[in-house]
Amino acid sequence: MSAAQVHPSAVVAPGAVLSSGVIVGPHCIVGDGAVIGEGTRLISGVTIEGRTDIGRRCVLYPGVCVGLAPQVKGRSFEETRVVIGDDNILREHATVHGASKPDGVTRLGDRNFLMVNTHVAHDCALGSDITMANATLLGGHVSVEDGAVIGGMVGVHQFVRIGRLAMIGAFTKLVNDIAPYSIVDGNPAALYGANVIGLRRAGFKPEEVRAVRRALLTLLCSGRNLSLAQDEVAAELGQVPAVGHILDFIRASKRGVLRGSSAKDGEQAAIEEVL
Repeated sequence: MSAAQVHPSAVVAPGAVLSSGVIVGPHCIVGDGAVIGEGTRLISGVTIEGRTDIGRRCVLYPGVCVGLAPQVKGRSFEETRVVIGDDNILREHATVHGASKPDGVTRLGDRNFLMVNTHVAHDCALGSDITMANATLLGGHVSVEDGAVIGGMVGVHQFVRIGRLAMIGAFTKLVNDIAPYSIVDGNPAALYGANVIGLRRAGFKPEEVRAVRRALLTLLCSGRNLSLAQDEVAAELGQVPAVGHILDFIRASKRGVLRGSSAKDGEQAAIEEVL
């Protein structure tokens, strides 16, 4: 692969490391401590600061800012830490802030798609294959598991966890953990059962989809005591790996997992169908 290419108008600090094939476009700023992997492209007007590692083949569009100090009042930050994996796309004006402590890290996995004006705050931990639509905002210490899809203009409170392959509708406000494989929408947020389409697209077998759907409805949409529902689901469906993941996720929750407050539209019929 060819050597890194740096536009004459870009500013690259002496301590930055640019791997082969990196393209630094016009008016970009790459600070000391930045490490940029092979084939990554900074299109124009991109700012990379702090102790920031960016993986291979990423594309950062105009106005993207990565590694700047976190938005925490009353403190000064000499160093921040961000680690971004391979094949990520950050569209215009997406921001990823550094961690709030010297030993902390804000982390993104691989193949994530952050659309225009998205924000990943300090100490967030994102897995891989996540989509964040325009103007979605993650507060500090939020975690998002693999394959989640978060609609536009969603606001996520600090320390919230979003489970694997969860689907969040646009304009939703999240203050509770969101169970893996679930669909959530509205303000206030409401749980609408399993993300069946997402599960099928991810290659889940029909029997696995049925098990996940039944587990979510039993645990979170039936109105049953959660502890008793967990025991029931574990006994009946706990051998299904995806159901085991749901149970582990719920047990680990500190903010509480969002539950279906009541059956809406055809939801009651769906619950009765699988229980």
